[in-house]
Amino acid sequence: MDAKLNRLQVLQKYSPRIAHRIELISAEELEKIETLDCGILFVMAFWAGTSVRMFEALGRVLREVDEMEKIKLLVVDTDELTDSYKTPPFNSVTMGGNGETFWIRNGEVVYDSKGGLNLECIEPNTLDLVRDCTKQHHTIPGEPA
Repeated sequence: MDAKLNRLQVLQKYSPRIAHRIELISAEELEKIETLDCGILFVMAFWAGTSVRMFEALGRVLREVDEMEKIKLLVVDTDELTDSYKTPPFNSVTMGGNGETFWIRNGEVVYDSKGGLNLECIEPNTLDLVRDCTKQHHTIPGEPA
């Protein structure tokens, strides 16, 4: 079985209600975050229980607060990152296989999970991002947001 397909199936198992929203990317595709208006980059350590807990929590929150599916969800395997740990946005947190999460607005990281198991940050950061994204999509061209 293709390794990428296998990893995607694992993610879908952990958060089945958002399975259709998961885009598993490679380390070479990280430039995609620069094109995101509203998105989340999740660094998945498939071997770590804390990473699984963070992903399950993120899935629950996305399902509850982003019914309009404004937020794009990108997932990258932590084992593929190697040298990427030294570059933004990864160098802003202590990477440790804990489901490090980055909330992205207009191609820039606006929040991160600060490393470690930080379940408490998921809901407020996601809510803020959903509000910002919804506000942007409801503004009239030429008027301030």
